[in-house]
Amino acid sequence: MMINKKLWLLGTQVMILLFGMTVSCEAQNNSGIEGIWDFTKDDEGIWKFEKGKLLVFDDDGELYDECSYTIRSNTLIIDGDDEYKFSIKGNTLTLTQDGETMTGTKITESQSPVGRWIPVRGQSAPSGFPDNLELTNDGTGIGEGMGLKWKIENSRITFDFGVWGARAYYYIIYKSNLVLTNDDGKGVGYKKR
Repeated sequence: MMINKKLWLLGTQVMILLFGMTVSCEAQNNSGIEGIWDFTKDDEGIWKFEKGKLLVFDDDGELYDECSYTIRSNTLIIDGDDEYKFSIKGNTLTLTQDGETMTGTKITESQSPVGRWIPVRGQSAPSGFPDNLELTNDGTGIGEGMGLKWKIENSRITFDFGVWGARAYYYIIYKSNLVLTNDDGKGVGYKKR
């Protein structure tokens, strides 16, 4: 009889623990921090928070850092040990660490890269990046003067050029800008035409 009570108590404790984890995860997802934040006025670049992953782009659109993050109450924890107190008011994210404060403005992100895109710095993109992109709603388009298929998954956009191979990039879309960044951290900015 005593064993049954101990097992029942143990089972109850496990259920409470699991329920607590679920509530904690839901609180993290509802923190409001996910999305793209512009910290360029504090020389901290563009930060993209998405599903526990943080991508930091410099002012030129190059991937500067890739980190993991978690939220605990009003604390942002980057890579497990770098802690910031944070608050969100409207479209402003304020981060404070060791008495230093920086402020980011939320960038309303267009969810679709559909449209015509030209490189910001002249008419041709550097090697490894497509020139003048035209992407359509049906997942097809033109890049580098060739037909392509495109798709978005796992925070990356992939351009499949058929027999010429496929290329995947991290990307952000804000205002009328598209930034593609390769695995080496090199990036190219495009303007919507």
